Parts: sequence; structure tokens; C-alpha cells
Amino acid sequence: MNDKMEPTAIFLEPATVFVNREATVISTVLGSAVAVTLWERKKKFGGMCHFISPKADARQRRTVEYGNVAIYALIKAMNDFGSNLKDLEAQIFGGAEPLDIPVEKKTFGPKNIEAARTALQKYRIRVISEDIGGHVGRKISFNTQKNEVVAYKVKNIRNQDWHFM
Repeated sequence: MNDKMEPTAIFLEPATVFVNREATVISTVLGSAVAVTLWERKKKFGGMCHFISPKADARQRRTVEYGNVAIYALIKAMNDFGSNLKDLEAQIFGGAEPLDIPVEKKTFGPKNIEAARTALQKYRIRVISEDIGGHVGRKISFNTQKNEVVAYKVKNIRNQDWHFM
């Protein structure tokens, strides 16, 4: 790949997985949801999943809305693009728990973080960085060619934040 090539910009909606061998900047906005990036060290490409609930059980539809399914789908997509499991490394973002939410309406933030960690441990994928938890949302952009992430912490996620590129 040519380092001087301008990367394509993609906005990742919730409950979505995206992988590309070409230079791409994947961006998303997170509150209690979690995004996991995977990067293939040797072949220098990557992808991201954005999930909103921790785990699908037997009674629920198994979609990428759920962390255990989304991370499996991301790993499979990376494999389909030629990655080797042993050459993958991960980063985890999101999982906030807003302060102003009543106890009875708490979000899945901490459970989403645990779901990401559990799934990555299951596949023995090393986590190289995390920006997780806390009480504020995040806007993140991941360069799939360089394995670089920029994370902006935001107190209030506004409607226009959903398309900030």
C-alpha cells in the first residue's frame, strides 16, 4: 500500500462491522456502546466493530448488535481478508456510564467493556490500548493502515456528532 494515498473515510453506525485492506479512516460515536479495532501487524490493514449490547443468548437474535457476535464477525472478516489470528492486535473504546442516568435506567457500558475483553481473551488477541468507561461519550477515528486512533471525549453527544467527518 502507498502511504501517500489519501484514506477513504467511513462512518460506522451502531451494530456494524467494517474491514478494508485499503487505507481507510473509520469513525464512530460511542456512549455506553463499545468499539473494538483489530489490526493485522504484518499485512497492515484493519477493521472495527461497534456493538451496543454485551451478549446475545439463545433466546435473542444473534446479530452484530451484541459484543460476542460482533467481535466474532470482525475476526472472521479480518480472516476473510487474509489475516492471521496470531498477527492481530486490538484496541477497545467506549463503555461510558453517564452520571445523570437514574439507577433503574443504567446502561450496558461496563458490561460491554467486559464482553469485549472476554471475547478478545477467548481468541487470544492482545489488547494494546483501551480508552474505556468513565462518564463521557467518545468520538473516535481509526486509521486502518497505520493502526492509529484519535479519541475525542465529549460530555454531550449531539445529533450532529453522528456524522462528524
